[in-house]
Amino acid sequence: MDRIVSAMKRLQDGEATVDGKTPQETRAPLAAEILQPGSKDRLATHLSANHVISLDRDDGTLDAYRMLRTQVLNRMRANQHTALAIAAPLPGDGASHIAANLAMAIVMDPQNSVLLVDCDFKRPRLHELFCVPNHPGVSEYFTRGSPLTQLLAHPSVERLTILPAGTALPNAPELLGSPQMMQLIKALKSQDPRQFIIFDLPAILHSANAVALAPLVDATLMVVAERQTQADHAVQAAEMLAGTNFLGTVLNKASSNGLTQRR
Repeated sequence: MDRIVSAMKRLQDGEATVDGKTPQETRAPLAAEILQPGSKDRLATHLSANHVISLDRDDGTLDAYRMLRTQVLNRMRANQHTALAIAAPLPGDGASHIAANLAMAIVMDPQNSVLLVDCDFKRPRLHELFCVPNHPGVSEYFTRGSPLTQLLAHPSVERLTILPAGTALPNAPELLGSPQMMQLIKALKSQDPRQFIIFDLPAILHSANAVALAPLVDATLMVVAERQTQADHAVQAAEMLAGTNFLGTVLNKASSNGLTQRR
């Protein structure tokens, strides 16, 4: 905890020095068009416009995300873990952005596959980034008992699968912390024991959803934004994740030399 406080103070003072480079996350208009499988070039253009990496287009952040991939996978594999939750203290800090880029970096290795699960029912973002439908999704698994085979979306990215959020759920915190959610995680893991599963969670301080789900996954990664996330918010969010396997903190939106992990 002391390291998080110290790191956040350095970020606010502009004194942090870290490796790599990350762009400012943007809320540029996202294409409303749903791309069919096989639209690889059009998806690559869309991803690039929204600052998501691909082998076809490198805006200078590819090496930074590869480094993050290596750090995360080394720690996960050391404990035979495959399910990772990513969350941030507040909306706009960049959790979905980091989740999408980490997934893309992981599947660049042909030996890896990733399932991205959107658990932000109020502000789902992954379906927009990867141009897939948001319905059906996780909520339909809970409310209708829909089989997973009907819920998974396949963007034009090899070895990447998306499980969208689906319809907003008024009782999301109760469902995400329920035995039914544990069964879903177990079912997702059983599909392919070698597949990495990344859960994109809502803002920790704006919703009980993240706190409900985080203890059920193998590890949690917290995203903080340079010159945006306040130190007290980061500390409060980290305290709310107490009891989880806290993997580390990722610095997002760095103005220069900017993506790192800190425990």
